[in-house]
Amino acid sequence: LARGPKPGRALREIGLAPHLVTGKPTTEGIIELLATLALAGRRVGLQLYPDKVHDALLGAVAAGGATADPVTPYAYDARAADARILGAIDAMVDGSVDAVALTASAQVRRLFDTARAHDCESRLREGLARTRIAAIGPAVADELALHDLAADIAPANGAFFMKPLISAMAIALENSAPRNGAPAP
Repeated sequence: LARGPKPGRALREIGLAPHLVTGKPTTEGIIELLATLALAGRRVGLQLYPDKVHDALLGAVAAGGATADPVTPYAYDARAADARILGAIDAMVDGSVDAVALTASAQVRRLFDTARAHDCESRLREGLARTRIAAIGPAVADELALHDLAADIAPANGAFFMKPLISAMAIALENSAPRNGAPAP
């Protein structure tokens, strides 16, 4: 079972074929699909994202009568890129960034965790207020909402992939004045 077309494609690239692919590439999409399956007595392996609560997903597996076997195969090094993140915050604040593309919920959490750790959350919020926020899909949009933010740009027609996101950004930025007040090219 793959969480959307992108992981399904990645599995096919290594010679594996998912039996099922969720319609929505979100945890909610997985939960909805799990609810349609006969899980009783089965063992379900789950690849989890780090630094996120997975109670709903684990609960859905248990509700279906299955045993969850979760793994978290990668983790983010929270300190590795602090200087670059702080530089990006400064660049947004000074108006030299027109848009930021967010492609994973963890990126949003990482921005805020770093800003809080360096006592500059207000600067991050100031920078984001001056910068168009592009979100690749509903999981990122939901994470933004947890921080009282909303995406200005998103891929059209539920195409939650990089190319449609970049296309949406290009269209949004093409003829509009940058939010930072500089004239459009």
